[in-house]
Amino acid sequence: MYLPHKVVSREFRDEVAERLPGLKDDYHLWRLLEHILFGTWIDDETGMLVLSAKQAAYLVGEEKKWLNHRFKLQPLLDDFACRVFPLDTEGVVFNHWFGPNRAGRVVARVPEWLIQRAATERRRTGGDLVEFATGAAWTRRSHAEASHSMRFLALEAMKSSRNAETTRLLEHLNGLPSNSFASIRSRMEGAHELVDEIGRDTERQHNLLKAIEQFCQPLYQPVDKSVRVYSVNESYLRLKREVRDCLTAGWMKADLRSAQLAIVAAKWGCTELREFLSAKHSVWPSLLSSLGVSQSDENKAQLKEFTYALVFGMSKAGLRRLANEYWPSVKNPWTRLTSRSVLAEVLHARTRQFELVRRDGFTVDAFGRRLTLASRAKSHGSYQGDSARSVLAQVAQSWELALMLPILDMAEQNQGSSGFRLMMWLHDGVAIHVPDTRRRESWRKRIGQVVDANAMALGIPTSLEWS
Repeated sequence: MYLPHKVVSREFRDEVAERLPGLKDDYHLWRLLEHILFGTWIDDETGMLVLSAKQAAYLVGEEKKWLNHRFKLQPLLDDFACRVFPLDTEGVVFNHWFGPNRAGRVVARVPEWLIQRAATERRRTGGDLVEFATGAAWTRRSHAEASHSMRFLALEAMKSSRNAETTRLLEHLNGLPSNSFASIRSRMEGAHELVDEIGRDTERQHNLLKAIEQFCQPLYQPVDKSVRVYSVNESYLRLKREVRDCLTAGWMKADLRSAQLAIVAAKWGCTELREFLSAKHSVWPSLLSSLGVSQSDENKAQLKEFTYALVFGMSKAGLRRLANEYWPSVKNPWTRLTSRSVLAEVLHARTRQFELVRRDGFTVDAFGRRLTLASRAKSHGSYQGDSARSVLAQVAQSWELALMLPILDMAEQNQGSSGFRLMMWLHDGVAIHVPDTRRRESWRKRIGQVVDANAMALGIPTSLEWS
């Protein structure tokens, strides 16, 4: 884990030092404050900033203590609360990013003047910059050193990849020259303005933009029990789509049509859904109509997240809670959705897949890897179910990568001014940059034809859609 220093204007840093004298030159306290003001990792349910002991240890440079099980978070929080302002953590958060490393929601009584000044600082671009925690000038050399550390982290993380195709993807994405992404900085002001116009998740989006201005290029890492890749750093992959599109204007973007539903339609034997998708119909308008909500981008995005949760094995109780959370004004949204035959068919087929993997004790993914079912076991003080849900999710994600690999093949074979670059990888979607604008349409056509032919060969009723 590498957590780079945040950079701010010298004026802001000097004001904080003057008005919070308890910080003195204590690096630990400055780094904690940096996380409170500019952190971006949040609890999905509450939207509150989270902090784990591991995060804190790496923030303050005590990773060796963490690795040797000697780091304690609470004394650090107590010291900060005594010398700066009240700070603690509450609750326990388990999610994709933390796993068994428990994280608490940050509860801090930040002075009002600092809230206002930090909000202004987040929206500021360029200027005389310093590292917030140390006050050291942010120079080309310090930027190069930090970039090197980030790349080293991505390189080390890549070693944990257990799939040859995932490794190849990581090597390509992380090997792109950083200057390919430099144009992003020129669009920062417009992106900040757009965040305020949208008015959702505002301060965290500004914090992400500030981090992206510092390091424009997303670097990727593998994750356990998946062929998917995720960003190591705070990148534009985590921005809201509208803001990301603002930053990446001019890139060509495409994704697979109803990818996960198409995969399960083919691999789980969902006949009705397969016929529906093969006719190039979209399931989203019908499902949104069943809820009685508008066909807005936000509702469509939530519906996609809901169907992903269904495909990836979330329990029926969890799906019911998720539906109520997404559409609180709709009466019985879970019942409405599952009354539609296509989702009812998927739900029934999913139950059958659970039965098969539990009967056989294993299944095989798109690359021929045998995925073994792990038995029920005790974890975090309570009994956890077997790994059937995880195994089915891994299989679906492997087919997702298999569908997208022709784009990687073409990118590797067509580099340079006459080819294209893979600027963004979003599991079932990509963004590419074509240096020669005269070739944009020909590349759009060629890539689409190859991906569609591959989907047909795999028997999966999807195709590439360009936005």
